[in-house]
Amino acid sequence: MAEHSESNQMDDANNESTPRRKKSWKGLLVVLALIGGLATIYLLNPNTRSYALIAISEVMNSTSKWVNPEPVHDKELIVHAIRNLRQKNWPETRKAFEQLVLQEPENYTFWNYLATACHNLQDYEAAIEANLKAVKAPGFAIRSWYNLACEYALTDQKDKAFESLHQAVRYGYFNFDYMNDDDDLESLRDDDRYRFPPGPEFHEFTCADGTVIEYALVLPRNFDETKSYPALLGLGGGNQARGSINYGLNNFWGMQAVYHEWIVIAPAAPDGDTYYYGDAYRYIPELLDLVEDRFRIEGGKFHIAGLSNGGTSAFRIATNFPERFFSITGIPGYAIPGDDFERLENLEGMTISMFYGEKDLGPARRQSIRSLRQLKKLGIPSTLKEFPGEPHIPWSLLGDAMMTYLDSVRERIPAISASPGS
Repeated sequence: MAEHSESNQMDDANNESTPRRKKSWKGLLVVLALIGGLATIYLLNPNTRSYALIAISEVMNSTSKWVNPEPVHDKELIVHAIRNLRQKNWPETRKAFEQLVLQEPENYTFWNYLATACHNLQDYEAAIEANLKAVKAPGFAIRSWYNLACEYALTDQKDKAFESLHQAVRYGYFNFDYMNDDDDLESLRDDDRYRFPPGPEFHEFTCADGTVIEYALVLPRNFDETKSYPALLGLGGGNQARGSINYGLNNFWGMQAVYHEWIVIAPAAPDGDTYYYGDAYRYIPELLDLVEDRFRIEGGKFHIAGLSNGGTSAFRIATNFPERFFSITGIPGYAIPGDDFERLENLEGMTISMFYGEKDLGPARRQSIRSLRQLKKLGIPSTLKEFPGEPHIPWSLLGDAMMTYLDSVRERIPAISASPGS
């Protein structure tokens, strides 16, 4: 069974029923006053009527949330549940989360921890029932599929066990060393279905000036060196060290890319540098040359995507080397004000996508909107999507979702869709 992670807090991105703050009646009066003002604009100024109607509609759609706020978590019970979870007091953990899922049946975080408790109490049927709920949330899909495989194997349901295990791998699981040592899966290992495509491999590349870059390489399942494949440069966030590489591989473009049949190159930043500030971005063309020398890249260009700081890195790299890329995807990501923003015109001909969560309290929303406006002004195809109730890196893009989206981007690029065999 996959170990639970206490980093998934009760109010985090993996919870689809995260409540909003209570709204006051003072707030409702403000909303009604705003509607009245917009209605006045509608009546007095015909030139702005279409905009006023849109604004009135949006405000009215949100007004019900001020009058009927969503329920608030039972915080005392949550604290009790988490305390017992950390102490591995499984009977009390189970009791607490059984109460919590009754209160909030669409809260997949609660179902996940209920499954953990039931599994450790060896009540595998109850664990299966809980994991079948938790698996619906992208943030829990990998772990829940894996745990379902364990529970099905322990209850001698091999067909379902293999179906679940392969789903876990497809959604991003690639810790095959752990899998091969997991006693829960012992009954499956002699079966021919216990076969999986290779996971990401880590390599080092020495640049012309002697700088060493560590990178992960992902190849499609059933890789054929005579075929061409779409290729993604995937960039991590934070300090862009190996840990951020693993986060991207686990959740977005690791085994997911294997099954979607993409080549992925995911570099760490060298010597404590980063790709969004400093000079590390200058090494990217050498790394891409290495990939092109070894593999056949569809259309002769790459796609680039990044998480958080990786998203801003994607804009920095693509605006400096636009001839190397078909598309940019920021999760979130935008052009940093200054030189990067001034170079947005270099992205002509690319497809640009930006995503962020509504709960993001940083600059992502503001700067993404600013970048979008400039891209639109320049006539460059671009989109920006906010995910309601979600954090900085939206959980809705976890698992299989990001590679599915990148497939759709690829299909919209004329130079690719019109090519033979695409």
